[in-house]
Amino acid sequence: NGNVVTLTGVGTVVVRASQAGNANYEAASDVDRSFTVAKADQTISFAALSNKVFGNAPFAISATASSGLAVTFSIASGPATLASDTVTLTGAGTVTVRATQAGNANFNSVTLDQSFTIAKASQTIAFSQLADKVFGDAPFSFAATSDSSLAVAFTIVSGPATISGSTVTLTGAGTVLVRASQSGNANYDAAIDVDRSFTVTKANQTISFAALPNKVFGSAPLDLSATASSGLAVTFSIASGPALLAGHPL
Repeated sequence: NGNVVTLTGVGTVVVRASQAGNANYEAASDVDRSFTVAKADQTISFAALSNKVFGNAPFAISATASSGLAVTFSIASGPATLASDTVTLTGAGTVTVRATQAGNANFNSVTLDQSFTIAKASQTIAFSQLADKVFGDAPFSFAATSDSSLAVAFTIVSGPATISGSTVTLTGAGTVLVRASQSGNANYDAAIDVDRSFTVTKANQTISFAALPNKVFGSAPLDLSATASSGLAVTFSIASGPALLAGHPL
């Protein structure tokens, strides 16, 4: 436009200078001059990404290029997936997101990375109170869950019982303290242990003691026999009447 050149793209521009002459001058020979228009560099504006905790909801990201061209994203590394501009967390660790503008006929390509950290998630254990028992009750099982869905392990902290998996076998009377634990993994911190206690009361027992036959004074000593349902030894005493125990004569 006059003597002002406006660039419209990349390539080689040839500018021609002409003088058409007039009544006194012949037209001049044209003189051409050329110059090259190189692709322009561009920059990406991509804000820093905030740190996350495993389990956080998917979130959107955005970036712009100084060229006005559309920016695309990819996961350069780390536990996350990307759909268009939405990042979904898949674990704990460091994620690097790459913003790219591939360029075109007039602009060079450019990339910019932003990283953020995904911390392990916390977890809690749900473990209901345990019912009291009586010594001699059958082995029993119980359950506890973690909101991480990881398996919960059990131990007997104290008391007269043993445990295998989640099955408790009573070994005596007293107070039993059971601990539920979840040690965590790559994505979850260990849960705070949850303790539950229950009381094992003494069991009742009965004695089997057959009726004794009547005797005549002077009869030989009588051997007594009785058993307890507990299997424990039974002892005898004379509650009343003219007799002695422990081998003494009647």
